[in-house]
Amino acid sequence: MRALSAVNLSRFLYATRRISFDEVVATMYRTGLDMDEKYRETSHGGLAQIYRENLENS
Repeated sequence: MRALSAVNLSRFLYATRRISFDEVVATMYRTGLDMDEKYRETSHGGLAQIYRENLENS
């Protein structure tokens, strides 16, 4: 039921959006490039770094 509601909502809102999904993704990508790597949620930073540190200390 939730999936159907989501589809119906997206269809209803589709024509009223002024920013496309592709523009959102491109903006998020550029923002990620501008961020220092230690603040990214990648395998090298963020929670992954804490996880690795915890594994090494156990």
